[in-house]
Amino acid sequence: MSASPERVATSFDFPQGMGRCQVQLTSTSVGQVAVLHVTGEVDALSIGILSVALGNCLAQRPVHLVVDLAGLRFCSGRGLTLLVETGWAAAAVGVGYSLAGCGALHDRLMLSLWRYRAPRRYRDTAEAMDEAVLGLGDTLPHPRAERDPA
Repeated sequence: MSASPERVATSFDFPQGMGRCQVQLTSTSVGQVAVLHVTGEVDALSIGILSVALGNCLAQRPVHLVVDLAGLRFCSGRGLTLLVETGWAAAAVGVGYSLAGCGALHDRLMLSLWRYRAPRRYRDTAEAMDEAVLGLGDTLPHPRAERDPA
């Protein structure tokens, strides 16, 4: 994969320094992939900021949105619901969506609550981006398929 970080598009600080959301857009062979790094805690005080950050990411219409949760110390049930529902919203507008660095507890909760409707989860951001680029590459039309038979 020949990806290079393009720019930091958005940065939000959670109340009282509990964490932050930071967006990084990366140009890949299939288009822009947005990575939202979430650190700290997602609870009643900070869920609104995460919601705005996720909405801003989807509004940029990347080909794929990866939410990196490796730096997340705590995520409330409402926060998990927001992450899952964002995946549904992404699918509705044709944006790929996955989670990276999801902890074991959050992973189990997502599977038990949303079983088949939970977003794809990966060990880390690099693995999620590789899968996004490879998966998108498979769905792009092949040059030979577009040509008329000779």
